Amino acid sequence: MSIFTSPSAVLTHVSDYYDCTVDHPFKTHPQYAVIRHRGTRTWFGLLMRISEYTLGISDSSREVLVLNLKAAPEDVDFLRSLPGFAPAYHMNKTHWVSVILDGTVPDAQVEELIAKSYALTE
Repeated sequence: MSIFTSPSAVLTHVSDYYDCTVDHPFKTHPQYAVIRHRGTRTWFGLLMRISEYTLGISDSSREVLVLNLKAAPEDVDFLRSLPGFAPAYHMNKTHWVSVILDGTVPDAQVEELIAKSYALTE
């Protein structure tokens, strides 16, 4: 079973392993969490619940937990072809990817993608 199926698990992981802050800058979506480098305040993650329809993966209004992460453009193209990934919602689709946190993507891969996003945004 995946550990990354709740917002608290994701936020605990990034807080434990990275020098970061988390804030909620969207007045219309106060539950969206932006994960930033502590010093530069540069984003390296955006955690949110959005509908499958909004994400563009189905016609369903069912909400899924999504973590947007920065990746190299060639990795973004590859990842979007795999189950558990979608074009980045609310971000540049060339450099960001949405990871659907429903257990489809293995925890080790989510951890690796978080680490790469952190490094790419330093």
